[in-house]
Amino acid sequence: MKKILSLIFMVLIICTPVINASFVPYNSYTYNYDGEVISAPPAYLPVSRITGDELGVNELSNPRDLHVQDNKLYLMDSGNNRIIVINEKYDVIEIIDEIIHNDQVHNFDSPRGIFVTDQENIYIADTENNRIVVLKSYKEPEVINIIEKPEQDAEGVISSDYIFYPEKIGVDSYGSVYAVARATYDGIMKFDPGGTFEGFIGAPYVSPDLFDLFWHTIATEEQRQRRTLYLPIEFLNLDVDSEGFVYAINPRRYYADDEIVKRLNPAGVDRLRRGGFHPVIGDLREYEDEEDFYNRFVDIIARENDIYTVLCGNTGRLYTYDRQGNLLYIFGGYGEQLGLFIRPAAIAEFNNKMLVLDRRENDLTIFRRTEYASMIHQALLNYEQGRYEQAVNNWQNVLNQNNNYSLAYRGLALANFRDDAYQTAMLMSEMAEDRSLYSNVFTYYRQEVLRENFHLAIYSFLFLLFAGIGIKTLKNSSISRKSSLKSAANKRLKKIKGYNTLLKILADLKFGLYVIFHPFGGFWDLKNERGKTTPAATIILIGTIITYLFFRQYSAFVFREWSVTNINIYQEMANILVPFFLWCIVNWSFTTLMEGKGTIKDIYNATAYSLLPIILIIIPLTIIGHYLTLNEGAFYWFFIIVSIIWTLLLIFTGTIVIHEYSLTKTVITCVFIMVGIGMSLFLFLLFLNLINMLIGFGNSVYREVFIR
Repeated sequence: MKKILSLIFMVLIICTPVINASFVPYNSYTYNYDGEVISAPPAYLPVSRITGDELGVNELSNPRDLHVQDNKLYLMDSGNNRIIVINEKYDVIEIIDEIIHNDQVHNFDSPRGIFVTDQENIYIADTENNRIVVLKSYKEPEVINIIEKPEQDAEGVISSDYIFYPEKIGVDSYGSVYAVARATYDGIMKFDPGGTFEGFIGAPYVSPDLFDLFWHTIATEEQRQRRTLYLPIEFLNLDVDSEGFVYAINPRRYYADDEIVKRLNPAGVDRLRRGGFHPVIGDLREYEDEEDFYNRFVDIIARENDIYTVLCGNTGRLYTYDRQGNLLYIFGGYGEQLGLFIRPAAIAEFNNKMLVLDRRENDLTIFRRTEYASMIHQALLNYEQGRYEQAVNNWQNVLNQNNNYSLAYRGLALANFRDDAYQTAMLMSEMAEDRSLYSNVFTYYRQEVLRENFHLAIYSFLFLLFAGIGIKTLKNSSISRKSSLKSAANKRLKKIKGYNTLLKILADLKFGLYVIFHPFGGFWDLKNERGKTTPAATIILIGTIITYLFFRQYSAFVFREWSVTNINIYQEMANILVPFFLWCIVNWSFTTLMEGKGTIKDIYNATAYSLLPIILIIIPLTIIGHYLTLNEGAFYWFFIIVSIIWTLLLIFTGTIVIHEYSLTKTVITCVFIMVGIGMSLFLFLLFLNLINMLIGFGNSVYREVFIR
């Protein structure tokens, strides 16, 4: 019986259909706040790949676009000059390869784009025929309008030699037509419902760099004419959402990060939200084996709840963002396996499946959405519709599959914030690395704590006030007795070995307060009158290191732009010690040649004493920062900048005093010192590189002689 049950169990395991993420031919990942790659469950899994032969329409040729409307898929088979209409069962229901206009039969010539309205009107970018063709529907493919080259206007926006090559099109709910045209640098062309040209929207701005501006300034007129024009690159693709906004994409290679993807309103104003951790640019990773690599988006689609997906033609990956600009998930890749692409051209969402068109392989890949992606979409939808409890459950399910997913923590933070659970919301915000949300929640939490404990604060203040008065009264009455006791105690302490040295160090540390407020007199006394102050200077240097470590480790979350888990204590100590000793050594080296009066000990002491403002300001500021919000961050950063500037001014003043230089000579000396520090670092790195090369050469020789 036991053997039979075991056999049945094995058969059930073998026969159960299981899709394992390990069989997916691409890596699924996202990025955390620091831009590090975080593995994630696959959002979509490849199901099948469909060719033209499988559709029964012969082989596709250079297919360029997809559009979905009313459970029908419109596939632009550009090389064969036809549009293939497919139903939800992936059966071909119509092929449009010719039109009748003015009682004449017309064929398409390399059409590149297609858009279908809610009324099933079909807009076709008939590229090489230099026109946009509007058909009534696929059932009745009669021409209802032809949009051709706009007429030349008085302002010269359209030149007389302009050739109209429409490549991608979109239509809003009012019938306005938007077209991306080849070799058009003024933006997206806009036509009214009747086909009359209304102008351009969303023109991208390209600015030359400083190098180009410099050469343009010194070049002759003939050289300027030969130089490349600073023209914007035309948009690559577009899509129109249900609200009439135009999603448009530019090539990343030529534009700033906030110019790559735009969401344009009918007036051409960009309304895309960019509130994510990183810009909407796709991959953040650098490809060492591809020097000229850059993300080049080739298609974009607007989806439900203001979610949008972009397709990268270089990597074959699809990147999905929410309305705030947060990266939700990534899938796809470059290759020939199922789920990978060689020259992806277009994407579409069809019955909750993602379709990707490959114009090199001439096929259509179908992806199905996983439970992981479905939970993400459902959580976003529930939150936007006010169903916060359901959203919490959705995000919890997402975290069960991916506990590193920052957006899930952010979703939980928002839901708890709505329920006035401020402490939990703050914790979730910190897990999500969302400083803005944390600050907003903390504002309400701070108000709640102050409101509930206001009476305790008043009572505590009055208690401390009266206690202080009482202590001062008792102190005045017992001052004589205390003086006699203090005198006796001092006599006993003086007998302890090292007590006088300790008093001297404490006095020197106290003298540091005089130095930072009276630098000229303070540094003079430090050099000529105070005697040995090196122990106190060393203590200040150690205190500065401790202060910096304290700041790096315990800064308030809203002001901390780094991860405390990645802090290396030795590297952090080196951040203080290396510049400090480089300054001292290079300073002494140069000033010895420039008749400086200060010794290496004087330079060391003066530089160390100059660090005291950092200790006095940064430590209390780090503590106070935990009670501030982002809106109050100006106060926080102001005092940090004050501590740094104060320290630099003290170092500069100390250089004047200990070397007895004039102001001009001190400035020149400081410049030489900074150059010397740079040269020292360069030589040190060059030496390290040489050592690494020698080690590598030695290893190679060892392998050749003893291993091979």
